[in-house]
Amino acid sequence: MSDDPASLQRGAWRYFPVVPGRMEFAVAVRRALLADRPKVVAVELPSECEHGLLKAVDRLPQISALMYPQRPEGGLPESDEDDALTYQMLYVPVEPCDPFIEAVRTAREIGATVVFIEPSLGDRPHVAGAYPDTYAVRRIGLPAYLHAYRLQAQPRNDDIEHHAAAMAWRLQGADPFAATMVVLSLNMLHPVLDAVQIPQDETPQPLRANLVQLVNPDAECLAEICSETPYLQCRYEQWRIDPTEDILIDRQRANLDLLREAEALYTKNTGDTMSHWQRRLMAKYTRNLARIQ
Repeated sequence: MSDDPASLQRGAWRYFPVVPGRMEFAVAVRRALLADRPKVVAVELPSECEHGLLKAVDRLPQISALMYPQRPEGGLPESDEDDALTYQMLYVPVEPCDPFIEAVRTAREIGATVVFIEPSLGDRPHVAGAYPDTYAVRRIGLPAYLHAYRLQAQPRNDDIEHHAAAMAWRLQGADPFAATMVVLSLNMLHPVLDAVQIPQDETPQPLRANLVQLVNPDAECLAEICSETPYLQCRYEQWRIDPTEDILIDRQRANLDLLREAEALYTKNTGDTMSHWQRRLMAKYTRNLARIQ
């Protein structure tokens, strides 16, 4: 274990907290995995989705989605003959810019074993997901970003503690001496670090894997269901092919390039041109929108 109390290295395990669905953390995860090349990569994804997730990851950059029934209080269907329509179906997009998906994707590239440590689908507690702007990672660096977040005490409740205990139980079943990178949500980092120090009880039986379906979302709905814009997802894929093109993963530059491409297309289709005041008005609108979100 590192002598630095702020270190996330615990023996052979390195904890790598991320902000879900954000490109900057997908970039950081890929770079860390390629640099460290651990034998095992543990990810905060549910084990019952393993087959569908691996299949969806192999299809990237084509975006897929996993659909599964929400776990009601009365339990899930006992057989395939049960009426699935009586259960609300939830979906999870499998997208390139998600750091958990990138962790699985890169782990398979380097030949690492992937371990899914999240408890059953539908059991995740409502954890506050408010994070500082992830673009700050590019400006101040990942260590400073994580340090600033960890200085702020995060609220906990019984649901969070139980969720962390279930993740810790899965981690405790892994090889403690194998070089392992644990990729988990930043807001679950401290609860899991505490829970893994205590022997945990076995978690309940997970959702039956055959209730998880893999579907192809229509291209027209990607902007609505994905965490990052399709344009940014495309640039991220280009960066994966050529990591020297670092400008591709600069979020502000990407937004500017997108506006320029849209302006050129607008001029081509209508014959009109954009005026300087229109660009300024759009900049003010996006700034104000960012302040209230």
